[in-house]
Amino acid sequence: GPLVREYRCVAFSNDGEWLYAGTTSGECVIVHMKSLQLVHHMFIASNGVHSVCPLADGFCVGGGDGTVALYLGTGKECTQESKAYLEGAVTSLAASHNEKFILTGCDDGDIRVWLLRTRELVCSLKEHHSTVHRIVIFADDMHALSCSRDRHIFCWNLKEERRTATLVQRLGAVYSVDVFADQSVVVSVGQDRRLSFWDLRASELIKSIENAHQADIRCVAVSKSNE
Repeated sequence: GPLVREYRCVAFSNDGEWLYAGTTSGECVIVHMKSLQLVHHMFIASNGVHSVCPLADGFCVGGGDGTVALYLGTGKECTQESKAYLEGAVTSLAASHNEKFILTGCDDGDIRVWLLRTRELVCSLKEHHSTVHRIVIFADDMHALSCSRDRHIFCWNLKEERRTATLVQRLGAVYSVDVFADQSVVVSVGQDRRLSFWDLRASELIKSIENAHQADIRCVAVSKSNE
């Protein structure tokens, strides 16, 4: 019969032609969106694939065993360029828009900044106390957001390697976060089942929509047009 996979994370390629999906069994599956055909799959990490990040010429994968793997190419032609191992599961990944560096977030709360091609560690940001669920890099490539199981959302100045704003959810983990184009309004979701909007400049809640879903909300995204 058909192979049944349990998927943990998905991401589209930058041109929208490919879908990358990570499974709990440690595979990454590549689907061609126009034909909806599964064209390639590969085993990448034990303890599952926790995060996938698209690049202009490939993608990065974070694994439950600490794997950070870089793949170049598309479809069946993709090949592993490099592979590194961190302590703990790599639960979130984000690449800068100029693709010079990536941010990794782990289940111990550590966030690390790496040069993408050389894998040189630039700095570590150690403020979270539990799993980092998502990282978002701003369009200026100088600032980033992170959210965690510890109920906190942090805004970072990457150039100065410091936290610039703190937002605190009252109850439960923050599972996902995104920022609007003005880079001052943030939306978050999590275990409290609310859709919350925050003012980064004032570090305060603007409004929240109660019971936006009937279960924990795992992901949120702002449209590129902000409409």
